[in-house]
Amino acid sequence: MSSHFLYRPHVRSGGKVYTPDLVIELAWASCGGGKAVAIPVDRLTTAAAIQQPGREPHGIAAIALVGAGDGPLLTVASLHSAGFDAPALLACAKPISRQAWRLRDVVPHLDRLVLRGWHLTGGRRRPATEEPAGRAAGLHAFDDLPPERVLMFAARQTAQPHGRADGFEAELEDPVRGETLSLRYSAGKIE
Repeated sequence: MSSHFLYRPHVRSGGKVYTPDLVIELAWASCGGGKAVAIPVDRLTTAAAIQQPGREPHGIAAIALVGAGDGPLLTVASLHSAGFDAPALLACAKPISRQAWRLRDVVPHLDRLVLRGWHLTGGRRRPATEEPAGRAAGLHAFDDLPPERVLMFAARQTAQPHGRADGFEAELEDPVRGETLSLRYSAGKIE
């Protein structure tokens, strides 16, 4: 068991890209209703392929806030699950994009960010989520998130895959700055 997750994001800020090494020791996921579930940090991953036990893969587009010494980072993630209860949520890896923005760079226009998600099957993308990112999380309230922590906020509305999904794609678009953060991964079922 791991007591930390080493996150190495590519942070776009001020026309430059920074790649800090961040040690994450605590993680939580919020699926709405104001409650958060603690997630073991060994579930966090930047891998392009994950495995999951049982059932059919299901990715839920999410926004992740990552505590950093120079202020929180904002990225896109997936609250991947084998079902819709807490044990199924905790059993699966939680993919997180290596692309990130500094929260302070997007705070002035948080209400303009858009979170999208797709289920991938046989080379096709089926829409699963599209909503204003500000609805998914009250992000401005976390501008003092301490380092070594990750908070993930699930999209409020997401479609379940119809049949088998081979993977998932999510993006966080900033139309004001003309930038997009993306995440794409495949999910294999193990038994």
